[in-house]
Amino acid sequence: MVSLAACVAVVALTGCNKSNSSAGAGSASTATLATNAAQAMAGEAAAATTSVVADVTNAVSATTGPITDGIANAQKAITDKNYQGALDELNKLSGLQLSGDQQKMVSDLKDQATKLLSGGTAGAVNAANGLLGK
Repeated sequence: MVSLAACVAVVALTGCNKSNSSAGAGSASTATLATNAAQAMAGEAAAATTSVVADVTNAVSATTGPITDGIANAQKAITDKNYQGALDELNKLSGLQLSGDQQKMVSDLKDQATKLLSGGTAGAVNAANGLLGK
């Protein structure tokens, strides 16, 4: 941005010098050079901006990827009735910076997996007690 401002200043200063009678041809070529320089600098600024946006997008993806994958893995583990595996996967996310929505989703999944795990354990105990005649 500083380069673009400097280029605009050059154009403004060269356009203000009207004391020379032969300035018409010189001013036109100077203005053309200044315009070309400004366009080149604008192109470089646009390329730099595109690069920064790509870097930020990659950084966000690198950060949210493990979170999204962890939540998906936990959901799959619950579907597969691997409740302890789901809890293990969700506990891995505790060290990451989660958004409010992600925190709620992780908490809800932990609650669901815990209830299903304890229900499964209680059901197994009841079945064993039934077999033993208690």
